[in-house]
Amino acid sequence: KVTPIVPTTPPVVTKAPKAANGVISFKVIPQKATVKQGKWVLSESKRDKLVKKPGTYTFTISCSGYVTKTEQVILGPGENKRVEINLQRMDPAKLSLALLQKAVAEKDTDAIFELALRYRDGKRGISSPSQTKAFELFLEAAMKGHDGAQFNVGHMYYHGKGVKQDKFQGVRWFKPGLKSNNPDSVEGMAFAYHEGGGGV
Repeated sequence: KVTPIVPTTPPVVTKAPKAANGVISFKVIPQKATVKQGKWVLSESKRDKLVKKPGTYTFTISCSGYVTKTEQVILGPGENKRVEINLQRMDPAKLSLALLQKAVAEKDTDAIFELALRYRDGKRGISSPSQTKAFELFLEAAMKGHDGAQFNVGHMYYHGKGVKQDKFQGVRWFKPGLKSNNPDSVEGMAFAYHEGGGGV
């Protein structure tokens, strides 16, 4: 007796329904601020209605003169989220320092000298003075021919501030300022002559 073969019905595979997209909208003050997700900058229209799959998203909101803020948004299926950001104005001293450091990065000699002064005195955005950092910056500007920086390098060498004392190096750096009649260099050189330091 032959047993008939009964065809088997393959199991029906049902796909899980896709999670509905959600919408993120932004209200940003100041309005001119830039909203970015990674390297992607959101246009004004995208800010009003950004359609996204459910998930976690990180946005960076920035504007010149304001403190940059990072905002994380967790978006559920079909959820609408309104994100309101009010950036805080940057402290004037910190803003000034940020602009100055940008100029220093571009190798602006006057900016390097100004930053050196701030590190020396611990003022205008620099909370902790550093004679060592000031000397490094003064030297950088001095090597570019800034006569005020040349005097300060000479002064710091002569008195051992921020660098090991070396009166000969001090006198060496006073001398370039004499050619431009820099009054500080003239005074520094006069002091060296009076004291008989640095080989003069």
